[in-house]
Amino acid sequence: MKEKRVSILTLQETHLTEMYVDDIHRLYGERLSVHFSACSSNSSGKAAPWHAGTLLTWLAIYAPNNETEGREMWEQLTQLWLDLKLLTLDGMSRDFNLVEDAIDRLPTHEDNRALNNAFCDFKTKRRLKDGWRHANPERRDYTYTQAAGTFSRSHIDRIYVLDAVLKNSDHWQIRTPPIGTDHQVVSVRIIHAQAPYVGKGRWTMPFHLLSNNKAIKEVENIVKTMAKTMREAKDQRTEEWNPQTVFAKGKRDIVQVLVRYARRSLPRSTIDCCPDPTTDTGHPERSEHE
Repeated sequence: MKEKRVSILTLQETHLTEMYVDDIHRLYGERLSVHFSACSSNSSGKAAPWHAGTLLTWLAIYAPNNETEGREMWEQLTQLWLDLKLLTLDGMSRDFNLVEDAIDRLPTHEDNRALNNAFCDFKTKRRLKDGWRHANPERRDYTYTQAAGTFSRSHIDRIYVLDAVLKNSDHWQIRTPPIGTDHQVVSVRIIHAQAPYVGKGRWTMPFHLLSNNKAIKEVENIVKTMAKTMREAKDQRTEEWNPQTVFAKGKRDIVQVLVRYARRSLPRSTIDCCPDPTTDTGHPERSEHE
């Protein structure tokens, strides 16, 4: 969760107990808050704090594999929201054990119509849309592979969101999780509509380079050359060659030297995930949570 900046992670079939959750909170309570439902009678949305007091109301679902039980569950949830006037959902994620379209199964086939109708009724009344399919209308991809028999594949894990959330979302992805499981992870980056734009930031040299004599010597040579050239450019300035352009080039040269030495001293895993500030062309973007 830390590496991928995951703010909300919904899991199914975790077989959690109160004792196990207490252990998690005791060890990681300052960074993680775990909420779980041990039975179907606890099915409801959970509101999680997001930005500046804003709440995201989310429903995590693990639907029965049996078609009749699945249909009954969706009908009960539809009635539950109607009777109890529960919170409006911002999103819903699940292993639904169903697909809406035949394209989401391999070999291709449609799911039980009554089950799909019950699900679509709940989804439509909550005004939720499949974000991944909206971003990839013609694409085939799957989140689960049957481990035996036909080795059939299906896209049964999905994230549904409101239009207001969908228009501020991107990076809809299906990827392999870092732990052993027979399901892929579906993820999305949700951006707060009122969040300020945040740029890529200013690169700073690692402090340990201050004691690297070779790096400092190269920087000193660049500075000496830059100072001399700036004095020359002062009296012979052109649009392309003047103290300002010389100074800007000198700064770029210094950064290139420091980056080279910094990358030599960092673990390869860190190097791979850290962009080179001299080549990074990333555009400013809003603060995000996935």
